[in-house]
Amino acid sequence: MQDELRELSTKGLCFKCGEKWGHDHVCRLKHFTLELEKGDKERVPEVVLGMEWLSNLGNVKANFRHLTLKWKQGGKELEVGEGYMIKYPSMEGLVSSPVAENNELNYITQDDFKPVLRELLATHPGLEFLQSTPEFQERYAETVIYRIYYYINRSGNGCLTLRELKRGNIIDSMQHAEEEEDINKVLRYFSYEHFYVIYCKFWELDTDHDFLIDKENLIRYGNHALTYRIVDRIFSQVPRKFTSKVEGKMGYEDFVYFILAEEDKPSEPSLEYWFKCVDLDGNGVLTRNELQFFYEEQLHRMECMAQEPVLFEDILCQIIDMIKPEDESFITLRDLKGGKLSGSVFNILFNLNKFMAFETRDPFLIRQERENPTLTEWDRFAHREYIRLSMEEDVEDVSNGSAEVWDESLEAPF
Repeated sequence: MQDELRELSTKGLCFKCGEKWGHDHVCRLKHFTLELEKGDKERVPEVVLGMEWLSNLGNVKANFRHLTLKWKQGGKELEVGEGYMIKYPSMEGLVSSPVAENNELNYITQDDFKPVLRELLATHPGLEFLQSTPEFQERYAETVIYRIYYYINRSGNGCLTLRELKRGNIIDSMQHAEEEEDINKVLRYFSYEHFYVIYCKFWELDTDHDFLIDKENLIRYGNHALTYRIVDRIFSQVPRKFTSKVEGKMGYEDFVYFILAEEDKPSEPSLEYWFKCVDLDGNGVLTRNELQFFYEEQLHRMECMAQEPVLFEDILCQIIDMIKPEDESFITLRDLKGGKLSGSVFNILFNLNKFMAFETRDPFLIRQERENPTLTEWDRFAHREYIRLSMEEDVEDVSNGSAEVWDESLEAPF
C-alpha cells in the first residue's frame, strides 16, 4: 500500500482517484482520508472516512503516529484505526496530518512542512518556472518554512503546537495559495518575490558564497545602517540561538529571522527580537542606561557625518511620548506591544538610515502607508527591493547580451 502511494505521489496523481493532480483538481474525498481495514477495534467494514464525515463527529482526537481516531458518540467513547493514513495532496490535508491532540504527537516540525512545499512547487502555476532549477526550489521551500516559524512558532523551539497553529494565519494563507494563481499576491509566507528579496540580500552579504555570514558581512546590511553594538548583540545570539554550527557565523535561516525582524519592526516577533537585544541584563525591562548605551553610537555616527546631533535627553523624551509606558522609569515588552510607533524606537537606537527617515518624516513613505494601510512594513520593503533588484538584473542582462538568468548554477543567486 505504501509503495503504491509513493508511486502515485511520484507521478503526481491523486492518491484516491488516480487522476492527474493539479491546482484545480477536485476529488470527492476532499482534503484527507483515513482508510480503515477490516477487523479494527469497532469491527467496522472497510470504509473510507472523509473530511465531511469526520466533521460530524465533533471533537475528534487523532493519533497520526498509530493512525487511530477517537471520539464520543452517545456518551460512548469510540475508537477506530490501525489502517492507512492517505494524505491527499492539498495544503490543508498535509499540514493537518501531523497535528494531534494527544500526548504522543502534538506539534509540527519544519520537516513536516516539506511535503507541503514540494506539492506546491510541483503544481502551482506561479512557481512552474522554478521546476528546472531544483536548487532554487529547495531555497524557496526553506524560506517559506522559516517565515512560517518566525511569525507563528513564538516559543522558538522549532515545534509548532496546535495552539500556535490555531492562533496563526497559516491555514488561511495555505488556502489562499491554493486558490490564487499569482503566487506573489499571497503576501503571507508564499510570495516568490519576497523569497527573491530575502535570498538576494543574503547573497549580497555572503561575499565568499559559503552560505555563512559574519559580523563584518552583516555590518554592511542596508548600506551600513546598523551599529556595531547591535550587530554584536545579534552575534552573541541573544535574540535567538543560531542554527549555524560554525562559531561566529550566521546561517541562512538565522539571516531570514534577522531580516524579518529588521524590516518588519512593528510585528510582535520583531519587537521581541530587538527587545532581547537591547535588554542588556536580561531583566525584562529597558532602562535609561540601556537605551543610552545603544544611542551613543548613533550620536557618534551623526557627528562623523556632520549631521546635527540629537541629544539623548531629547531622544528619551521622544521615546517616552511615543511609547507612553506604564512606568516612565523603564519600558517593558508589554509597553512596546501596545504602541503603534514601537518599531521606530529601535530604529532610533541602532539604525541610522531609518532614524533619519523617521526624523524627516519621509513624504514618500507616508504616502505609501496611506495608500496601502493593510500592507505591513515588510510588504512595502519587499516590494521596493524587488523592483530595485529586477531593474539591476535587467541592466546586467542587457550588458551581458542575455535575457536568460536561470541557466546559471548556484554560482549566482538568480
